[in-house]
Amino acid sequence: MVGLGNPGPRYERTRHNAGFRWVDAIAAGKAAAWKRESKFSGWVARIEEGGRDFWLLKPATYMNESGRSVSALLRFYRIAPEEMLVVHDFAYADLAYDGHEPPSILQVPGARDVAVELYTLTKSFSMAGWRVGFVVGNAEVVGALARLKSYLDYGTFQPIQIAAITALNEAPDTPVEVCEVYRSRRNALCDGLERASWAFPKPRGTMFAWAPVPEPFAAMGSLAFAEHLAREGKVAVSPGSGFGPGGEGFVRFALVENEHRIRQAVRGIRRVLQAGPPAL
Repeated sequence: MVGLGNPGPRYERTRHNAGFRWVDAIAAGKAAAWKRESKFSGWVARIEEGGRDFWLLKPATYMNESGRSVSALLRFYRIAPEEMLVVHDFAYADLAYDGHEPPSILQVPGARDVAVELYTLTKSFSMAGWRVGFVVGNAEVVGALARLKSYLDYGTFQPIQIAAITALNEAPDTPVEVCEVYRSRRNALCDGLERASWAFPKPRGTMFAWAPVPEPFAAMGSLAFAEHLAREGKVAVSPGSGFGPGGEGFVRFALVENEHRIRQAVRGIRRVLQAGPPAL
């Protein structure tokens, strides 16, 4: 059982580490001790349940590279791929641009035997905050989740369920319209920054855009540059360092404002770029 999370105290109590807390609770309930294993790039613990041994794993690679840790453990213990369950979060299934089609894990032959996939109306139908979605794939896992949910709650507030059903049945073109809104925002941001001499590849999906810190500001690092943009340009971006070591040197834009506000942000960024880096 693999609990995903990001190592380090800055993430310890954040929602990103729900997976770590899940396997921590399982280990604590079985009085199992964690051990750092470099060959697995993570922490492992062994528990026994029903006369069988189970391994718990917390990758230390940050979420984006967790597959490296998982695959090392599978190879070492000779666990066959069909003995593993993959949970694929397909939240951005419908937000893709320029002909790109995000692949579903269920397209892979045999995937229904070893995987389930989560879909949400949060992004595609702009139902953020209501947390309406569904899971498809391995029938045994879906059935187990349904049983677990029946023990934990009574379901989502019924009017929200009805709204979701109506959206799926009567507004099938909404995801296309939502996607076009984000594509237009992406173009407003990327084209505007390119004119301001900050060019980077346009993202082919999601509601985010990643950009390398401009060369004149690279020595500042992503956090200091983000703070500088907020102070001097009145624009908030996420420093890449917050997503792990691989994010350092980048910042992330969220395409959550309308095009007018995005153009306003571009003007603020342009002023910062023209002024150059602050004196050290």
